[in-house]
This record gives sequence, C-alpha cells and structure tokens, in this order.
Amino acid sequence: MNDAAERAWRRGAMIATIGSRRVGSRSRWVLGGQLDQALAMLEQELDQTWQAFQRPVIVTEFGADTYAGMHGHTAVMWTEEYQAAYIRGHRAVAARKPYVAGMQVWNFANFAAVQSIMRVGGLNMKGVFTRTRTPKMAAHVLREFWSRG
Repeated sequence: MNDAAERAWRRGAMIATIGSRRVGSRSRWVLGGQLDQALAMLEQELDQTWQAFQRPVIVTEFGADTYAGMHGHTAVMWTEEYQAAYIRGHRAVAARKPYVAGMQVWNFANFAAVQSIMRVGGLNMKGVFTRTRTPKMAAHVLREFWSRG
C-alpha cells in the first residue's frame, strides 16, 4: 500500500461499514445491571463512531448472559427479563440511528466455554436458546421484531 492509500485507509475512506461489538458480561456496557446507563453509553458510542467515520454501522455482537428459568425485576442481571430488556434496548437505540445498518445478537444458543468464575457450569449463556434449544424469553422478543416485518 502506498502512502496516499495508507492515509486514506486511516481516514476511513476505504471502509464500507463499521462493525461494533458489544457483549454484555465482558464489557462495561452492562454496567452491573444499570441498563439505562449502558444504553445511553451505547448511543453515545454509536454517535461517536458515525461522526468519526461517516459510514454505516453494524452492531456485530451484543448480548447478556442469562440463566434460563431465572426471573425477576428487569434490572436484575442473569434473569430472562434482563436479557429481553437488553435486546429491546439495543434495538430501540439502533432504531433511532439511521446510520445503523444492522445488528446481530450474540448468540443463537448457549454453548460450552472455558471454566471461570464468570461461567456458571462452564457455559456461555448469552444464547437466546438453551443448549437443548429451549427458547428463552429473548427468543420470543426477537420473534416479535421479525414478525412485524
């Protein structure tokens, strides 16, 4: 790549879209269950990304770990209500941003992961389905969005 091409690349002139990855339990975007603050920060980051690159943004991953069958107040992390609110919130923020070209929820289903204090039973539980493909509340939220057309 020559110097002019390198400078153009750094300015974003050769970028068609920008990807933004937001995965809940590993990022500050969950903020210990403070969903309103997390969504405000998401909105701010999306606006800053748009201002910097002036390119469509695709949110390539976002999700929150959820223990299937655990229920409670929406702001309580690990509940199905929290995961559903997390997805609804991300979609609402994106709907206000004409430059957001798409989103991808992480993940389709729970899966085995490295054992750690962050992984109950050694599972990544951000799936909208359990490992045995039982839908969580979040799966029904996504079905609502997709059935509206």
